[in-house]
Amino acid sequence: MRIAELSARSGVSTPTIKYYIREAMLRPGVRVNARSSDYDESHVRRLALIRVLTHSIGLSVEKTRTILGVLDSSEAGFIQGMAIVHEALPPYRDVDLQAAEVAAELAEARELLLELGLGHDETRIGVPVLVRQFARALRATADAGMPLDIDHLRAYAAAARQIAAADVTQMSTILATEALELAVAATTLFESVLLSLRRIAQMDAMLAILDAPRGLIGVQAAQQKE
Repeated sequence: MRIAELSARSGVSTPTIKYYIREAMLRPGVRVNARSSDYDESHVRRLALIRVLTHSIGLSVEKTRTILGVLDSSEAGFIQGMAIVHEALPPYRDVDLQAAEVAAELAEARELLLELGLGHDETRIGVPVLVRQFARALRATADAGMPLDIDHLRAYAAAARQIAAADVTQMSTILATEALELAVAATTLFESVLLSLRRIAQMDAMLAILDAPRGLIGVQAAQQKE
């Protein structure tokens, strides 16, 4: 297909497609003549992934380029590739810490993960990245004066296991073929759905708490009038 058809299929404008090619985020098409190139389905899939990362997730061009570079690397295996992708995905916490602080942060995270039944061998590819992210997230809540207690974390861990099982079932075909590009797209899109559902459920729970006392006060006021 020519670039105009690629634009129509992907929903990405021609100037933006050319920008992605210049930024090495999208491989060039096969040159047909001096004025045009030919593109295929792999270009459509890559543009869809770029839109997920930059629009749905809101990653910067730099972070997106990092993830795409992993996908294009022949050296990164599936698990290693996913680990690098996880590192490039939010949440971030770009705070300078001393080595001793980092060590203490990681030690606390490891201890909590063991208590939650989620401890893993950190010699396995992909595990250290996730432990660091968990440690950063814990530090962020502490820095904000809102540390999570163990009961709260246990509730999160239990929900996370159920969510992970559902995700793996949904992604079974992708995992079987080790299609890294599809796994990245699925991971980021599923997280967006999960986050929106959590916010809806959280709002519903808060409204239930806030509305209950008001309803009780209303009943009491009516009874007093009688």
